[in-house]
Amino acid sequence: GIIILLCPFFIIPFISIIFAYIIEYIRRYIKQRRKKQNQIQYLSMIIIISRSSNQTRLSTGI
Repeated sequence: GIIILLCPFFIIPFISIIFAYIIEYIRRYIKQRRKKQNQIQYLSMIIIISRSSNQTRLSTGI
């Protein structure tokens, strides 16, 4: 039972680290390809990702 209770504490930071890597990769990709259409698409993706991650943090209470 203890392992199940501790799982969220390990999963949430792990997910946030994955999102950080994804955002960093997207930023590097934008720097390589300076097209405004691509920038808008990836910026909207980053906003959606950040909003969803914030919602999960609030719902879990961490």
